Amino acid sequence: MAAILDNKTRVMDVVVTSEGKRQIGSGDFKIAYATFTDRHTYYDKSSISGSYDSATSRPFLEATSLAFDQITVESDDNGAVIPFATIVANDGTRVNAVGGNITSNGEILAQASTPRYGELSTLLIQSSLENFKKQMIIASRDPLDESETFELSVNDLTFNYGNRGPLVGPDIVSTVDQADSVFTDKRFSNAPNFMFMPPVAKSNAGESVLGQYTDIRKSPSYTYNDIMKELVGKVPDQPICPNTMIEFVETTLSNDICIQAFEIGQNLKKLDMVDFGYVTDTSGPTPIIKRIIFLGKIYVDRFGASNFANIFTLVLE
Repeated sequence: MAAILDNKTRVMDVVVTSEGKRQIGSGDFKIAYATFTDRHTYYDKSSISGSYDSATSRPFLEATSLAFDQITVESDDNGAVIPFATIVANDGTRVNAVGGNITSNGEILAQASTPRYGELSTLLIQSSLENFKKQMIIASRDPLDESETFELSVNDLTFNYGNRGPLVGPDIVSTVDQADSVFTDKRFSNAPNFMFMPPVAKSNAGESVLGQYTDIRKSPSYTYNDIMKELVGKVPDQPICPNTMIEFVETTLSNDICIQAFEIGQNLKKLDMVDFGYVTDTSGPTPIIKRIIFLGKIYVDRFGASNFANIFTLVLE
């Protein structure tokens, strides 16, 4: 039971949902955005346009957790999809993902070897967008934006793999044990947690290093030119790695996008994404700021070290 004791004070009651509690328990809870919805608001059709009925005498239900509160599909340390909000298949079957398998009522409904695995996995991934729509988020229309649609120049891509691709280049190793750990991997060199930071002592005279420490990273500096050399090579018309340019034909002025990458194989997994951050392309007459994102999988070698296998590289500009 709750009541507003002071009607002259604005009160906001914040309730942590079940999804929020799960993220708090795993240490992944982070507030990045705030949105508002009118999903629970009642509009009287008989009201004059532009006005609303007073809500002072209208009862409201307390906010509660709903199945579609989980918008983004998340994975555990092994890449397996964390139990996701239940969806309904085309035949009415309620299914969800647990441990990479498609289940229904606690029983495994589909695995990679079953015919319906691809169909149900696609529905599960699409349910992320449906959950977002069900939030009924309030937004303002941009008067300068003439389009309200989102359209890409390419909807489907196919890369043929073999001995020469698409995984090619100097980073290819025969076993996981030969790969660089995340602490020496150049793709993590921009992350603060993986930088070379030898301990120092601070005093009135300044800072002094406590000892002699060796930077074991192979590439302390990994620039945009280095990335392009490994992806394209010296001959632009004959790139080392297969690539495709995808243009945002119809989008918003701010280009707010959400990217999720999945692997549908023995079970449903979500690829790890390493946000390398923003880099500057100085190859042209005008410097261009671009964002680099590496997509791949984390493996643990026999020494217990975590190694990152890069599969795709996204260059956003």
